[in-house]
Amino acid sequence: LQPSQVIVELPPSRLSAILKSEVIKKYRDENDESTENYEKNNQTTANKTKSKITNNIFQVFGVLPSMAAAGLSYAGLPGMMVTVCLLWSSLMKQTWSLNASKKDNDGDELIRCNEFEAAVAMSSIVDAKIIAADWELEELVQRLASTLTLLDWIQVLWGGFILQAVGMQPPDPLQRKPGESAVVWEERRRNISTARASLQHAQTYNPAVDQVLVHQRNEHFAELCLKTACPEESITTTITKENSQNAVATGQ
Repeated sequence: LQPSQVIVELPPSRLSAILKSEVIKKYRDENDESTENYEKNNQTTANKTKSKITNNIFQVFGVLPSMAAAGLSYAGLPGMMVTVCLLWSSLMKQTWSLNASKKDNDGDELIRCNEFEAAVAMSSIVDAKIIAADWELEELVQRLASTLTLLDWIQVLWGGFILQAVGMQPPDPLQRKPGESAVVWEERRRNISTARASLQHAQTYNPAVDQVLVHQRNEHFAELCLKTACPEESITTTITKENSQNAVATGQ
C-alpha cells in the first residue's frame, strides 16, 4: 500500500521539524521507492525510530519555567495555569511513574517507538502528501484557557490533586497501577479498552477539559480528513458531541 496522501495528528510546526530532521534525510538516502523494497523498509522503520524514554525528574522540573512562560505569553494567567496545572503536571505524573520503574530494574529497558516519526518517514519515502491535522500548542492553550471557568478549575484541581490522593475519586485508567511494571503499563496504555475507559473518566470528572482536548480536536481532525478526501467539493461538517465520542470510542 502506497498512499498518495497521509494525515497525521501533528501540529504543522512539529511535522516541519520532523521532515527537516537528519533522521528523515537518512531514510530517504537509504531507501528507494520500489515496490519490492517497500515491505522491507516498512519493517525496519520501527526499529530506526526507537528512542529511550526520558525519565529524569530533574529534567521535568527544568522545563517548568519555560512552560509557565509560554502559557503566560499565549493566554495570560489562565494560559499559565493550563501549561502548569494540566500539561506539565501530566508530564510529571508520567515521568514519576517511569522513574519508579527503576526499582523493578525495568525502567532503562523500556523502549518507545516514535510512531509519528515512523509514519512521516514512510510517507516521505513514497512521496505521499503529508497533512498535519492538529493544533499548535499556542492554539490548544488559548482554547483551554478561554473555555475553563472558575468552577471547572475547582473541579480539575480538587478532583485531580485532592480527591484522588485520598482515594475518593478513581484515577485516570491510563495511569500506572501500583506494582505494575513499566513494560506492562505501556502495553496496557495502548489497549483500546483502556482508551475507552480513559475517555469515560474524562467525560465524568473533567468534562470541560475533555470537550476541548477530545471533541473539538476530533472535529478539527475530521474536517481535514473530509476536505482531503473531497478537495473539489465545498464541505460543511457539523459533528455533534455524540458523534465525536463514538469516533474516539471505536478508535476511528
